[in-house]
Amino acid sequence: MLKVLIDMNNLRKILVLALSLMLFVSFNLQFKSVSAGTFKKLSLPSSSLPMGIVYNPYNSMVYVALCRTGQLAEINKTSLSYVLYDIACGACIITLDSYGNVWVTPKSYGNSIIAKFDIATKQVQYIELGTNNESNCLTFHNGYIWVGVRQIIQETGVGKAILLKVNPIDNVVVNSYVLSVPEFCPEFNGYIEFIPFFMKGYENELWISLLNKPPEFEGFEGRVVMFDILNEDVTIVTPFDRPLGIDVDSDYVYVAEATWSPRLISIDPYILVGDVGLINKRDLSVKKIAVRVYCEGPFSVYKDSNGYVWYLTSAVAGIVDVANLKSGYVWGPWAEPVPPIYNFFMTEVPFQSALIGDYSEVWFSGAGSAYVSMKDTILSYADLNIDGIIDVKDVSRVAKAFGSYEGSANWDVKCDIDKNGKVDVKDVSSVAKNFGKTI
Repeated sequence: MLKVLIDMNNLRKILVLALSLMLFVSFNLQFKSVSAGTFKKLSLPSSSLPMGIVYNPYNSMVYVALCRTGQLAEINKTSLSYVLYDIACGACIITLDSYGNVWVTPKSYGNSIIAKFDIATKQVQYIELGTNNESNCLTFHNGYIWVGVRQIIQETGVGKAILLKVNPIDNVVVNSYVLSVPEFCPEFNGYIEFIPFFMKGYENELWISLLNKPPEFEGFEGRVVMFDILNEDVTIVTPFDRPLGIDVDSDYVYVAEATWSPRLISIDPYILVGDVGLINKRDLSVKKIAVRVYCEGPFSVYKDSNGYVWYLTSAVAGIVDVANLKSGYVWGPWAEPVPPIYNFFMTEVPFQSALIGDYSEVWFSGAGSAYVSMKDTILSYADLNIDGIIDVKDVSRVAKAFGSYEGSANWDVKCDIDKNGKVDVKDVSSVAKNFGKTI
């Protein structure tokens, strides 16, 4: 045992010493390309406007909501062939229940119906939510379908934000909760509404973004709310300008903040930025990471199984470095192949390869009647601190974690590149053999 410890310590020292003598090239992460991979593009029906997208582990299919044509595309992830199913109420946001059935919100406001696509029978059922309830977003969590709706107040004609709880077995609404009510704005001389846009669940929490309508009055910004499922109460987080997509883990809530007026920080090159907000769940403090956009955005965020936090803007996809509050883009409108001008939502699709074992691809939905996928590679995983180059910092990090496993004092999940539950020679080798490469 002592000999093993000595060998491990020697290995760490040798790796750090040897590679620290090599040429170190600094790299500024901000607004630089940060990942490599294989792009795919699949043409879907003309002007279909792909939006919601989800990988279904129950049948290994990918489902995409085609907003303009009112269809659900069922895509074979291997052959990329697909079948289209009509959704009479339209299709926008989608989620899966515990049986793998696909639930869909309508394509536009003013619709009080959601749809349920049975993956076994290929039949569609429609669930009425009530004449005054306009369904906007939904998610499956803790055994129920949760639907964010705009409920019209007949006396005023404005809407309040309501959360509906739907039993996915008998398709019945079992309860409703008020998330936000309209607020009177003297400058507008009318009421500002807050409309549910997107939601994501974690344990006994539901995190929901609320868009303000109209948007231009200071003091009446959009907001993110947390619904406590056990206590059935609502917590409002510091206002956001235009919160859209949300993801959540044990520590943070990630918010795509597509500001109404993106900040221009450079003319040559022309750079507009929006923000990805980080809500610390311990104290609800908010930090924001500037991300590059082409026209507007970001529209959505997604944390994959490897710990990368992705964001999508108009024609730009990227990754944020949460620890260092930085960002970098994967591709933009200057990339080949040219991505869709608007990108909306993401899902992670698992694959197996004889060469590298298990890996995943992040698939994007976007305008231009296409989805684009970006293949995560061992090369990008080896860039442990996501600064765009595999250098002595990455080597030092994996060396410090060498020999560790979950629960160890020196455990570092990012250094477990092959995801086998420990940091071993294979992980060290992945970093060492790619040393000096830029992503």
